[in-house]
Amino acid sequence: GARGPARIVALNVLVFQAILVATGILAVTLVSHWSYPIPLYYELLYIPLYALFAAYAGEQLLNRWRPRRPALALLLPALLLTPAAFFLVNRDAPERQFPIPSAGSPLTDRLERDIGIAPGRAFAGRVVSMIAGKTFDEQEQYFYAVDHATGNDHFHTGLWLHDIPTLTEYNQLLTPAFFWFTEQFLQEKPGEQRRNWINFSRLNLPALRLLGVRYILTPDTAIPEAALRETLPVKGKPNLNLFELDKVNTNGVFVTQAISVHGLAEAKDAIAASFAAPAAVLLGEEKLPPLIAGRDSHIEIERGGWHITARSDGASLLIVPFEYSRCLDLTVHNGPPPQAIRADAVLTGLLFDRTLDVTMAARVGEFHRPDCRWQDYKEFRRLMQQP
Repeated sequence: GARGPARIVALNVLVFQAILVATGILAVTLVSHWSYPIPLYYELLYIPLYALFAAYAGEQLLNRWRPRRPALALLLPALLLTPAAFFLVNRDAPERQFPIPSAGSPLTDRLERDIGIAPGRAFAGRVVSMIAGKTFDEQEQYFYAVDHATGNDHFHTGLWLHDIPTLTEYNQLLTPAFFWFTEQFLQEKPGEQRRNWINFSRLNLPALRLLGVRYILTPDTAIPEAALRETLPVKGKPNLNLFELDKVNTNGVFVTQAISVHGLAEAKDAIAASFAAPAAVLLGEEKLPPLIAGRDSHIEIERGGWHITARSDGASLLIVPFEYSRCLDLTVHNGPPPQAIRADAVLTGLLFDRTLDVTMAARVGEFHRPDCRWQDYKEFRRLMQQP
């Protein structure tokens, strides 16, 4: 009957709870710093079962108690417990955390004006919020303080709500390629990453320029080769400074030299060398024709994608500041179809002949290349295994 399946599910929940408690005890006593997914992520899957068993327990109590007014018997505890729950949850909450809508500041005003995104505007670069040499937790604590002092964290949510593009992502589907590139060129020590966040702790200006980073938000007081544009006082903390970089990859970079490598071990040194002498580092089997420099490249924001145009007198390769994926769609408006290739391990290279006029967008769905992210993973896993 119904009791058999219910008993099996109940035992499943109890075993899960025992594992969760045992793991928590081991983590607290044996591990100095827990860097794995928090237990709540797993417990979320069981919340519907908690609700079902709570309803079942309520039904059993009513059957045994048999009150004259069952609805009132259930309503009264809910009315009493709900205010108590709100009090317990909110009593230790910070005074303000990620206010919505977020407040503006002289820094966000400038960023909105200079690099804010909207259909029809030119892509003008990104901003990265970072503190050199600090872990993600240390950086997050500083920007929390900025949030509490100004009404805007200037880190992620406070920028996104003002349509300001960031190098920082919060995403459960961050790619191995982006993790790898960050660990090699934008991180002080290995092992600092979170699964759904990227930690930037190394001021590698050539790498930031290649990724289209035009502005840097940091409490650091000086950055070589960067101009200080704005300063925001933060009560009880160092001021937050806005620096601007020049010669940033905002319209794509033409390269006339392509270097083919086998695997990521070779790619790291080749990419580092390309910062000084621009070249495309290719990890695939592409056979490229002789390349010449193109001209008049331009990237315009469209709803859901980017309109990319350029001209050339022959075959040219344009590296744009957007991540490569098998999920990229190229809609051709004029000229022959270009070829999208992986360049510098993480970026997209567009190989075209004379005319480039396309809309590039990342699209994936149940009926539109549903396996393209899986193909990305398999490709990068192969690259990691190559010597």
